[in-house]
Amino acid sequence: MATSCGRSPRTRWKSRHGATWPWAWSPPRPSGTRCSKLAPKAQPQTTPPRQPLPREALAGRRASALQSVPPARTQRSRSRPPPPASQTAPTKRQPRQRPHQVRQGDRTLWAGQEALRSCGARAVELRYRAISRRKLLGENHMEYRNFGHTDLSCSAVGFGTWEMGTTQYGEIDIRQAVRAVEMAVDHGITLFDTAEVYGPFTSEELLARGLGARRKDVVLVTKVGFAYRDDPDASGPAAVAGRDASPAHITEHTEGCLERLGTDYLDLLLIHWPDHKTPHEDTIAALEAMKEAGKIRHYGVSNYDVPMMAECERHGHLTANQVGYHMFDRRMEAAVLPYCQAQGIGYMAYGSLGFGLLTGAFTPDTTFVDWDWRSSGRAFGLPLFEREHFLKELKVVERLREFAADSGHSVAQLAIAWLLGNRAVTVGLVGMRNETELEENVAAADWRLSDADRATIDGFFAAEGVPTYVDAKQAA
Repeated sequence: MATSCGRSPRTRWKSRHGATWPWAWSPPRPSGTRCSKLAPKAQPQTTPPRQPLPREALAGRRASALQSVPPARTQRSRSRPPPPASQTAPTKRQPRQRPHQVRQGDRTLWAGQEALRSCGARAVELRYRAISRRKLLGENHMEYRNFGHTDLSCSAVGFGTWEMGTTQYGEIDIRQAVRAVEMAVDHGITLFDTAEVYGPFTSEELLARGLGARRKDVVLVTKVGFAYRDDPDASGPAAVAGRDASPAHITEHTEGCLERLGTDYLDLLLIHWPDHKTPHEDTIAALEAMKEAGKIRHYGVSNYDVPMMAECERHGHLTANQVGYHMFDRRMEAAVLPYCQAQGIGYMAYGSLGFGLLTGAFTPDTTFVDWDWRSSGRAFGLPLFEREHFLKELKVVERLREFAADSGHSVAQLAIAWLLGNRAVTVGLVGMRNETELEENVAAADWRLSDADRATIDGFFAAEGVPTYVDAKQAA
């Protein structure tokens, strides 16, 4: 009995155990022969064996045979179906291929290949092979961090989608933004942050379009906690009627988020802003109920101060707090960041590029249109875009640009590296409107600043008289 590995059981037993098969063992018979008890006696040969034809005669016979075959038959012979499996020669079993796990977080690469097989997209598959090669060669330098003491892990650079869902940041090419989402996973980004109020609702829908079948490969975060006006034409802040973190409201609106995002669960759900009318105990109870039902894996808050977080922690465990943090706004270093680190609460920093200040795109002539939220001059309680402060900040940015250029980096990459240098930060959220911005931001993930570098950066602020608000009280 032949096997898939080409050796009979008797032969394998003999080679492994150095003894005969439990019954009498004999060498294997030549292929095509029968058992001696069943085979008929060999008859003496009466006809002489066929002599091989000369090469010229053989070639002539083949040519004449082909000419005698009707065209239809020739066509059929070319498309002849393969023989049944029972008639095919056994092939040697190939070893099972197992993907090599390069480093934590790269599991998304292999999960994404399963989605590719299902859709059969050849072009995307080729791109995926290129990404696989880059990761195996160590060209992906993304760092991955855990949310506090939980098992939830994500890339240190997260994809923020506020810009993608609103016109408050100026004009944006939707197709390029969706394309950036598609490419972000290939570049090692595994966390995508959105909110129902971005648009409202637009950001969640566009993010779902960009992720497609790869949703299961990422950490999906969204936020609820706003009530909306009954006006379908309203957008941005005009659509918001107020804050609402009541159990009934956040439960209902979480269902809407799941539908828009095209998923049946969220990795992390956040309460967007504190609702002073609803007790924290009631909000946490509703979040715990959704977690028990499998709607969410983890929950947390956004823009909460230390007393608010402490009250929430009395009734459940917060996985994350999402608050603004960048070079020009260091208010959170006074209390919120140390508290999160001590309590094992992940810190998600938004505004990593100073809402555009740290991109290097602004000049003294830059102005903001009326519907751009920065046109008011203030950013989350700070006068960052008021003319007097704005001009001083641009001088700091120019110093930062020169400092980054000495290392072959951009000022945006310097801002991200500075942010991630604080180990209390779990993930820095960065808006990315196109693939160019995506590649630039991801390249900053492996830049490590020394203590001397950070001291030099602080010196730039002091030299230009620009405050960092480390000691300022957190804005409400």
